[in-house]
Amino acid sequence: MYNAAVEMGCNKIALGHHADDIFEILLLNLFYGGVLKTMPAILNSDDGRNTIIRPLAYCRETEISQFSSYMRYPIIPCDLCGSQPGLKRKKVKRLIAELQEDIPGLRGSMLAALKNVVPSHLLDTKAFNFQSLITPSELVETELDVS
Repeated sequence: MYNAAVEMGCNKIALGHHADDIFEILLLNLFYGGVLKTMPAILNSDDGRNTIIRPLAYCRETEISQFSSYMRYPIIPCDLCGSQPGLKRKKVKRLIAELQEDIPGLRGSMLAALKNVVPSHLLDTKAFNFQSLITPSELVETELDVS
């Protein structure tokens, strides 16, 4: 897809991922990948040749489905993103639906959290320089405590 876009003279690729996809990928990465990330609405490809855009990133899957029905757009089944049987993605989708029953604002809260990241309250030393918070005397004390 990336190469085809460049060959056609395009520098942007629009994908149909929606907010529910973004929440599911966040939890899949967290639970199974050990990384706190998801799909952003806009992203430069690693090689810098393309920009990936997700214009439906803030739309719910149900909203897209309702709009498609209203407009009488044909629904083309997708077998690429987690629709195969027995996948972890389906489990995560069910988990979110179950949690939504107990926490009515869950999806809105998840979306807000993705827009309000506080790196200093996570454990990633690449995102926040925790060492800068330690004074030289505390560093010596910490080193002595470790040995």
